[in-house]
Amino acid sequence: MECDFKLIFANNDEEFTLHYDLYDTKIALKWFEELKRVILIENKPINNERFYNFVINAWTQEKIADEINFRIAICNKEYPNLISYNIDENLTQEDHNRLHLFFEKYRGPVLNPHPNYVDGSNDYRRAIDELNILIHRWEYLNAFGTGDNRRCVFDFFSNRYPLEDKDYFEFKLANNFAELYINYCEVGKQLHDVWKDEDDIVGEDNIRPLRYYSADFGVKFKQTSKEKEQQDLKSFFEWFDSNENFLNNLGFYKNDPKISLGFIPVAKCIDNHAESFIIDNIEQKQFLKRIEFNW
Repeated sequence: MECDFKLIFANNDEEFTLHYDLYDTKIALKWFEELKRVILIENKPINNERFYNFVINAWTQEKIADEINFRIAICNKEYPNLISYNIDENLTQEDHNRLHLFFEKYRGPVLNPHPNYVDGSNDYRRAIDELNILIHRWEYLNAFGTGDNRRCVFDFFSNRYPLEDKDYFEFKLANNFAELYINYCEVGKQLHDVWKDEDDIVGEDNIRPLRYYSADFGVKFKQTSKEKEQQDLKSFFEWFDSNENFLNNLGFYKNDPKISLGFIPVAKCIDNHAESFIIDNIEQKQFLKRIEFNW
């Protein structure tokens, strides 16, 4: 099948390929060139830790809570009493918001990381980074339940580049099945996540609409309808209106595309397989073995 690039998923015995064509946008081409540079020139490894909400090897709330507490213990061992917070399997949205605030604070912005993150051991830095992944595991499990709204995210810890003004018009809330989008490569929360999480403790400095792109990307294995998108937009802007003075003081304005609402799609899956067939194969092969380019 002719395509621009392929994602090859694998287990020990078999491979499964998804074929992709780039969208005809400037940001899609810029992202693609960076992905090729990272893979073909820098030979960066693919981080395969972020498969969310798949049934096989499913994460439970109890398992997520145990793993979060384990990371907190690692942090507190290196910096005593750093995070005075423990959770159980009855995780709440408030737990999510507070834990994410710990991550935002002690990881710090990408360009200005927290001193502990700079000076800490590899175990400490990994614990902070994994705390964020676990928080999002709980978020997806709580919001959708195991087996619904599956996605995977792949990051390369590579360079970031500022978005151009015209790139902001490519943000969308709706997505197609198996569509590929640029991943959020900031430390903080986008405005629509602050709204969705009802997060009133995030802190002004941690509200960060996406301003950069990198080679990192995600794939969503669920179609989002235009109707759902319109409902979300209506609800989001009602929230925006009720917080308009606060948001304006932070530099965010209702009709400004730089509020970065949603994600930027950059490539479409062109396989004609049934959605259930694709999901079944990814369930069995939760490992992105390689990416192949056709140009």
